[in-house]
Amino acid sequence: MRDLCNTGGMPAGLQLDRDGSLLVADMKLGILRVTMDGAVHDVVREFEGNPIRGCNDLAFDSAGNLYFTAPAGSSIDNRVGELFCRLVDGKVIRMDGGFASCNGLAVSADDKRLIVAETWTKRLFAYELAEPGVKNHKWIFATLSGDHFGGPDGIDFDAEGNLISTNWGGGCLEVFDADGRA
Repeated sequence: MRDLCNTGGMPAGLQLDRDGSLLVADMKLGILRVTMDGAVHDVVREFEGNPIRGCNDLAFDSAGNLYFTAPAGSSIDNRVGELFCRLVDGKVIRMDGGFASCNGLAVSADDKRLIVAETWTKRLFAYELAEPGVKNHKWIFATLSGDHFGGPDGIDFDAEGNLISTNWGGGCLEVFDADGRA
């Protein structure tokens, strides 16, 4: 084993971009780009002049737009988690807020749907995307099973368009069809 780099922060999620660099969601530093030689570069640290609180996970659409969650400080009683999109041109859009620990997220293969995991409520929220970073509609896509502390964390779509979700604290993976049925 070898370390690629030390971000100096608290890396929580990562995705490989089209250029072969890693994009890292870092809870202390924002979104970082890490090249394969270990160099670390800032991508997003703030929004409208304020630091983004605790970037946790990220997902690309097919055009290279980057969606990411920032749940730091959020809880059932303090719903301050946020959802952002960084467009390929570098513009950052705050898409939504008020989450009780937004966590994993996934973009459908056709780029028309974004799913966001809200761990403490066990809910998966869906967004109909009008265009990158712009939502038309939001709804509760599904609710994970169990009465344990925890809920959805990492999520992704499979080749058939089903959504697979980890159930942190529940010890299982759950699969939902395109309509959110288990």
